[in-house]
Amino acid sequence: MHHARLWHTETVLENGKVLVTGGINNDTYLNSAELHDPLTGTWTITNSMINSRHWHTASVLLNGKVLVSEGTDIYSSNTELYDPSIGIWTETDNLNVVREHHTASELLDGKVLVTGGTAIYLSSPQLYTEGIAIQMKTVSENDTQISSIHHSSIGLNSAEL
Repeated sequence: MHHARLWHTETVLENGKVLVTGGINNDTYLNSAELHDPLTGTWTITNSMINSRHWHTASVLLNGKVLVSEGTDIYSSNTELYDPSIGIWTETDNLNVVREHHTASELLDGKVLVTGGTAIYLSSPQLYTEGIAIQMKTVSENDTQISSIHHSSIGLNSAEL
């Protein structure tokens, strides 16, 4: 690894390489990104993200791109996409609520469900499909009415989280 970091993400790409993004190093928030090839044990620097991030999420979409959301060093709800085929980052539709320490769950239909984290009004999940972020309402009395920090979720075969 070229840059020591913590509070970063590690995401396995379709080609088997691992994309490492953001984090913090000596009180400096990072926008740098690196690729690790587990077959050769080598690290390669790829293009940096547009924004510095920590406590963010990174989700592989059905088209192989990586959605990186929230967790910026500024009070912002921005998201960006990494295209591993060309190594380029692009800004995409912002989420409606600023958050960090959240969970982003990849759904079977290719959408990403973003829930919880730290900020205000975080009992309201958001659904992302490439280029569109939708604010969702709580849909049943069993849904959480308080925000979740440092939580996790997994997809089940029944498509439930």
